[in-house]
Amino acid sequence: MTSAQYRFRPINLLGATTARWLVFVAIGEGIMGAWSAADIFVLSNFDTLSQRTLDTWSLTGLIAFVHIGLYLTTVVIAARWIYRANANTCANRRKLETPPPWAVGWFFIPFANLWKPYKAMAEMVRANRRSGTDLPLGPWWAAWLISGIVGNISARIAFSGNDPSTLMTSSVLGVIASLAGIAAALLFRRIVMAVTEAQTAQLQAEVF
Repeated sequence: MTSAQYRFRPINLLGATTARWLVFVAIGEGIMGAWSAADIFVLSNFDTLSQRTLDTWSLTGLIAFVHIGLYLTTVVIAARWIYRANANTCANRRKLETPPPWAVGWFFIPFANLWKPYKAMAEMVRANRRSGTDLPLGPWWAAWLISGIVGNISARIAFSGNDPSTLMTSSVLGVIASLAGIAAALLFRRIVMAVTEAQTAQLQAEVF
């Protein structure tokens, strides 16, 4: 099961690890969404809260740094899974228009990352789809784009001013981005588990 460039390697452990970290990300997004919702409450009652309460609340911003670390770790793990799933597909003599390195690389190319990663993922999933399996590629990609774009706008608004009205807008967008982030993480987890299961079953069938 080899091609000129790629070898078929077991993916079950990597797939399980990726699925686990995607759950962590979904939980982290939920916490960030709750934090943004609490921000809305604080901003709505800004004039009635004590200075001590406001000073204490400002420290909760450290949650964002924990979330960033969690997110970046998951990005690295998920990128490894995407590469391996694509490499296994190529090793199985199934030609893909997007090679494994670019299946990951397109995520980091501005503008092209709005559709190229989806195209690569859809092609790979189709090549590994089991009969009767319908995976949520469209909803996953829509949630991913909403989370990224709205989250970016929220952050830019937050940095553009410190008045309550501006921060309120940022927090509302933050809630939307977090909800989309939860959906994206859980939908991608479903895709990861399905492709991992299909490739693991294929490997086991060839061994036996």
